[in-house]
Amino acid sequence: MSQSLTSKLLLWFTTLFAALFAGVGLIFLTLAAQRSTLPYNSEGNYFDGVVNYHEQSVVGYGVLAVASFLVAVMLFGIRLLVKRARQTAMKRESGKS
Repeated sequence: MSQSLTSKLLLWFTTLFAALFAGVGLIFLTLAAQRSTLPYNSEGNYFDGVVNYHEQSVVGYGVLAVASFLVAVMLFGIRLLVKRARQTAMKRESGKS
């Protein structure tokens, strides 16, 4: 029974964290897309009156978006593997009875 509870918790946590990382990836992707359209000067800076934006940050936000999406995909893959192992174990138990 504890193995079943452990696998259920693992399924929930991997789903939660996969959704969280996918959301963070979308935020970084949106930031990168918005910042890439700013009119930077020849030095790679854009000043909007309050904040000075640097053109190099677009690449950083893009890398963070890709990394977040990769983590989300890996967590979702772990979720699928745990679910498959759980189903296999249930089939074995029902076959032994």
